[in-house]
Amino acid sequence: IELLPSTDSDALAGPVRRVTKLGSITEYVIVVSSGEEFSVQQQERTGTRKFALGEVVSLTWSSADSRLLNA
Repeated sequence: IELLPSTDSDALAGPVRRVTKLGSITEYVIVVSSGEEFSVQQQERTGTRKFALGEVVSLTWSSADSRLLNA
């Protein structure tokens, strides 16, 4: 999952609720409108965008990385 500044109203988006620094990894917790929480870990590299608490971000991923799970 990749985080981007929220610009698309059709994207899965929500505010950053928690930011945790784990060495060279930053973990973001985002709560979407349905109330579900997503945890995204991002490795810090030169030019990596950092997001602030409360900032609304979009969650994106490649459809090739998606899997349908039957309940």
